[in-house]
Amino acid sequence: MSKGMESVKVLVAIDNSRSSQEAVACLSERLWYEGTEFLVVHVLEPVSTEYATMYMTYSSTYSRAVAERLCDAEKLAKNSADFIKKKVPHARVQSLLLEGPVKDCLIEKAREWQADFIIMGSQGRTGLSKLLLGSVAEMVLASSPCSVEVIRANRMAHP
Repeated sequence: MSKGMESVKVLVAIDNSRSSQEAVACLSERLWYEGTEFLVVHVLEPVSTEYATMYMTYSSTYSRAVAERLCDAEKLAKNSADFIKKKVPHARVQSLLLEGPVKDCLIEKAREWQADFIIMGSQGRTGLSKLLLGSVAEMVLASSPCSVEVIRANRMAHP
């Protein structure tokens, strides 16, 4: 049985980029059905072993940096969720922090939560930087169990 439009589940994938801010702003400008659910998801990539090993000698500094990173990530997810709640007061909004490979975590959470839609930002990398760094948005588009909308950071620059 297909879901009625009154119960749309939107997974909002965010990071600390301008394009994520644009995605949150873009979705908050739209009209949404009563009963729409938003799940704001921020994924922390695991700290590389080289980085961790390098700072293990300074364990108190490393521990503090890890704690700050976690705190900043939780704050980012909560602030984005609060912004959506303010702009779309009739919606149900939650935030969630996950740790792991970004694409895998987003796809897994979309499947598990049975998201109808994913909205996310894109850095808009091209050329060598895209080849070396990959594109999370592109990987999510290719593997997503639902529709995906990708918002570019410069969406406001082009009418």
